[in-house]
Amino acid sequence: MNFEFRQRKIKPSIIALSICTGLVLGTIFVLMGGYNVATVYSYLIKGSLGSVSALTSTIRWSTIFLLCGVASGIAFKGGMFNMGTEGQLYMGAFSATLVGVYAKGLPPIVHIPLCLVTGMAAGALFASVPAVLRVYWNTNEIVVTLMMNYIAINLTNFLVKEYFLTSGIFGDSLTTDELLPSARFPVFGASPISFGFLIGIVLVVLFIIFFNKTKKGFEIRVSGYNPEFARYSGISVNKVRISVMLMSGAIAGLAGAAEIMGVQGRFLSGFSPDFGTSGMLVALLGNSSGVGIFVSSLFMGILKAGSLTLERSAGVSRALAVVIQALIICFISVKSLNLSFRHLGSKKKERSTQA
Repeated sequence: MNFEFRQRKIKPSIIALSICTGLVLGTIFVLMGGYNVATVYSYLIKGSLGSVSALTSTIRWSTIFLLCGVASGIAFKGGMFNMGTEGQLYMGAFSATLVGVYAKGLPPIVHIPLCLVTGMAAGALFASVPAVLRVYWNTNEIVVTLMMNYIAINLTNFLVKEYFLTSGIFGDSLTTDELLPSARFPVFGASPISFGFLIGIVLVVLFIIFFNKTKKGFEIRVSGYNPEFARYSGISVNKVRISVMLMSGAIAGLAGAAEIMGVQGRFLSGFSPDFGTSGMLVALLGNSSGVGIFVSSLFMGILKAGSLTLERSAGVSRALAVVIQALIICFISVKSLNLSFRHLGSKKKERSTQA
């Protein structure tokens, strides 16, 4: 048994209320821990916006959230709930690493795009499995994509340990050799900002143009919002679902490749603290619109950068930021479910009236 996922637009006021409620409840947890609320939130702001280094840290974290948010937003637009962006990110990161380590003798102008394209191909290939299962066997893509995250994480760990483990000791992580210099992104001095942020901005622009100005983008939006109407209009909903999953997986793979090439410099086990889930929150907060995803990724970046400073300076666990994120997700989800239940309730009333 399956269901038709339709992302309902959420009013900006509801999003703002959800964020404020999450912050208020987060404040309760701060008080329960015996911390000073003003001190905690001042460190949160200083660590994300209080200086040039804080701003660069915010942009560094916003980059991966932005790329994963675009990946999730594409799937949502087409009516597919892709919970496998984390696994697709891992596959993209691992594949790009192999090209970055073992494809020697290439100039950067060739090596960098080759790594990115390989990462995108790996992510798309991994996303094709739940897409095909959904279209041809009517399986639930939420369950399949969620389970495939564990497959990707453990498969890459196994491959690194058995075949690509670097020599020497590198902390407690399973890690490959470093990428060749020709496969690394250009650096911005000593700044942690990655070239991936520019890629993310380009993707947002293309996202807006594609979904608002092209015929294919219109078909995807119609299929995601009302698949029955799309079928009657001659649109192949199955093709749309496969295409959005492939595009979503490709962007998730690109996100993994960009994280390795711009920040990590090598593939490490557990390099992602659940970036894929954060990307889904970014897409939900941004109503799966280009501008909304961009603004939401900056908000998530502020929370992440501020929480790291908070832990170092005030001794408050960075898990507070995770709690706030989870609370925001809960409130937005409840609003969406409430709308769905109303819709179902109105249908039942109509049937009883007709009877």
